[in-house]
Amino acid sequence: ILLDQRGCGRSTPSNCLVNNNTTALVSDLDALRRHLGIQQWLMLGGSWGVALTLAYAQQHPADVLGIVLRGVCLMRPSEIQWMYGVGAAALKPLAWERFIGLLEPYERANPVLGYYKRLLSREAAVRQEAVSIQAYQWVPMWSGTSFFCFAAFVFAVPRSTASYTGSRRFCVDQSVLTRPWVSCHLLP
Repeated sequence: ILLDQRGCGRSTPSNCLVNNNTTALVSDLDALRRHLGIQQWLMLGGSWGVALTLAYAQQHPADVLGIVLRGVCLMRPSEIQWMYGVGAAALKPLAWERFIGLLEPYERANPVLGYYKRLLSREAAVRQEAVSIQAYQWVPMWSGTSFFCFAAFVFAVPRSTASYTGSRRFCVDQSVLTRPWVSCHLLP
């Protein structure tokens, strides 16, 4: 079962950030599971989906048969800082300069919030410029993501990404890192 989470892809309303947070997304997943009559399911999560999968498994452990995680990102401040700061910037300095070049000097200490502000702008040209840099240059540079060829993602993904990373409404209980799991098998 593949789904487009609230506000993304073919989900409606598209690009909606109202009531779009971890708690609501976990509730959406559980409503889908119940609607389809699934007692337990194996969950797969990548990047932000890792954090969401773990949040679901924490809140509904009896409903999760197992989890498969790839491209682990728990939305910790250190991971966000790496993606939008010192880590990726050190690997790709020219791309970093293009990325922060859109921002005012005072915004460069927190580029996620600078982009978030632009992606929520009432001016279409401001939004489009931010999307062009974030969607087509910055995110693919560090993630290898190529899904921006789909029109539905061009605006929704950068806006959602900025919301998830900038608002901190998308947080996972960090105790997931220290909790003993019933069974854990690592695959190469």
